[in-house]
Amino acid sequence: MLSREEADALVASLPPLAGITADSRDVSNDLAFAAYPGTSRDGRAFIVDALARSAAAIVYEARDFEWDDAWHAPHVGVRDLKSSIGPIASSVYGHPSQALWMVGVTGTNGKTSCAWWIAHTLSDCGRRTALAGTLGSGFVDALAASSNTTPDACVLQRSLAQWRRAGAEAVAMEVSSHGLEQRRVDGVAFDVALFTNLTRDHLDYHATMDAYGAAKARLFAWPGLRSAVINEADAFGRELVRRTRARGTRVITYGAGDSDIAATRVDMTGAAMALQLRTPHGAGSLCVPLAGAFNVHNVCGVLGVLLASDIALADALRALSRITPPAGLGWLVTNPPYGVRVGEVDRLRNLYAQLGNVARQSCAGWTLALLSANARLDAQLGMDLEVVLRTRNGGIPVHLARGIVPYGAVSASRSADGRASAPPT
Repeated sequence: MLSREEADALVASLPPLAGITADSRDVSNDLAFAAYPGTSRDGRAFIVDALARSAAAIVYEARDFEWDDAWHAPHVGVRDLKSSIGPIASSVYGHPSQALWMVGVTGTNGKTSCAWWIAHTLSDCGRRTALAGTLGSGFVDALAASSNTTPDACVLQRSLAQWRRAGAEAVAMEVSSHGLEQRRVDGVAFDVALFTNLTRDHLDYHATMDAYGAAKARLFAWPGLRSAVINEADAFGRELVRRTRARGTRVITYGAGDSDIAATRVDMTGAAMALQLRTPHGAGSLCVPLAGAFNVHNVCGVLGVLLASDIALADALRALSRITPPAGLGWLVTNPPYGVRVGEVDRLRNLYAQLGNVARQSCAGWTLALLSANARLDAQLGMDLEVVLRTRNGGIPVHLARGIVPYGAVSASRSADGRASAPPT
């Protein structure tokens, strides 16, 4: 990967640029085209198209490629360009992340909710914060749809620059294992990293849990990282704590009884929970409209990020007390009279356990049993699950719950016409 200084020197050798893109269809006379092999196509095959659109310059993967002398445009070849496009794009856009408070959230489950709440609570505490992730990108009151959890490096750096110009002071970003492995976030200056958990997922891509964990761990060895907030109730999280502290990075733990941030008492009542919390900044309490033990962890993780961001404990708790479930993200709602709002369902295999957990906590001892789950693939939202539930001792279905499970819930799904459809990367 090119260093910042090397990337700056490369960009300085090109004509003045308004931006850079890896999609030849977006090229204009003030944009450079970055051409390198991807997972399914080689961007160098689209150099001619980019030139036809008057590309200001071409930056291309130099390995196994010769520039055609008939192509008359400023150009520079870079070996292993895919690993350096992040720093190059950052330089083109004036290193926007350096002027923003950058929070990266990674983990198998919970990162979408946590990133959403971080954006909301930081904004509530006076720092206008943009969001990048599953639910969209932009300011929380004006999100634009996004195709990937973590966008490609050129799109990401362009967005950071736009948000900075629009008055953003911070960004809360979901950082997927794919995004880390494919170097999409290289060139971003992260200040705080949050780890939620690691469970079996994406093994179609990473092949082994060790490789999956190694991809996540990259975020906690990030150059310049100021603080790491880590769930030590998770086995991999405990290993991350050890490694991150060994590098000298400040670590705030949560999730266990002796963690830096711990819930000393949890009272679940219907669709809300009241928490008594112990933190390095003193004790506090709050009530949030959430259910499920996993959301206790999520709230503690977000609190850790706020404290790592120098938000006063009282202000952090006040902002957290006003959070609401992320719109459209796997929220199951049972019919009256129970009115239980069930928490984030990031992974299909955890659905039954989570529903049962919430039922025991919120439905006066009723235990729910999964009878059937009919899935329909939605091109925009993922898997739309219709789940029929009943009590353990009752033969009549008494609940109907619906919710959205993101594509990542399964390694491959079936589209409406029967063809295999893999999750986006």
